[in-house]
Amino acid sequence: MENTNNSKTNSFWVAFALGTTLSAAFVYLFGTSKGRKLLKKILDSTEGLEEDLDLLLGDLTEEVAEKLKSQAEEPIDKAVEKIKAYETTGLHNLIEKIKTFSETKKPTKTFFLKD
Repeated sequence: MENTNNSKTNSFWVAFALGTTLSAAFVYLFGTSKGRKLLKKILDSTEGLEEDLDLLLGDLTEEVAEKLKSQAEEPIDKAVEKIKAYETTGLHNLIEKIKTFSETKKPTKTFFLKD
């Protein structure tokens, strides 16, 4: 019981410190002339960041797609070869015969029923 109370107290102080820090940053950036200049510099430097990030992500997704495609083709080709080898070895015919014979049902015995 004491652990949960201590955890709640710690959570309160962490949230309080975070709120105080964010409030102080907000007041500095919007309340002072130096803060507004700093905010303007930050916004100017990050203005083209979105376009650069879009180009970077586009190139990255193309590279990943090409790698995945090349890696996916190899296992598929190997699987197709194994299937063809399986069908030509005669095991395929043997398994088909086993399936046809196993599908026949044995007559069930009934107890406690009148004829």
